[in-house]
Amino acid sequence: MIFSGYLEKPDFDSLFFHFKVSELKQILIKENKPKQSLSFLLSVLYYDLSGLGNNNILYRFKDIYLAPGIINRILKLKDLYSADLINDRVFLKQLLFSYFSIDTFRLLVNDLIENGDINLNAYKKYVQTPQKNLISILKE
Repeated sequence: MIFSGYLEKPDFDSLFFHFKVSELKQILIKENKPKQSLSFLLSVLYYDLSGLGNNNILYRFKDIYLAPGIINRILKLKDLYSADLINDRVFLKQLLFSYFSIDTFRLLVNDLIENGDINLNAYKKYVQTPQKNLISILKE
C-alpha cells in the first residue's frame, strides 16, 4: 500500500499527519483509486477513534471527536463503501489499545454511511476500558 509507511508510527495530533492524510487521499483520487482512498480514510477514522494520541497517550473517551474533514471525505466516497474495506490489513494492525473493537467500528461506519453522522454516545455501551497494566505501559 502506498500509505502504509505513514501509519507505522502515526503522529495523530500533528498538523503534518493531517496534511499527509489529505495529500495521500488526493494522490489516490488522482490515480483513479477512489476505493483505496476511502479505505485509507476509514483507517484514519479507526486510529482517531482508538483514543490513542502522540506517544501512546490515551485520551478520555469523552475527549474523542470526529474530525469533520475526515468524515466529509468519507461521505463523499460513501457509494464505494463495502464491508470488506474494514478487513484491510491496516485495520488488523495491532494498536496497544482501542476504545472500539473492529466489530463495533464496523457498526460505527455503517451508521455513518447510512445516516451521515455518528453519535459516539450511542456506542458508549461498547467502549472497551483499558486494563491497569496497559495504562502503565501507555504512560511509559
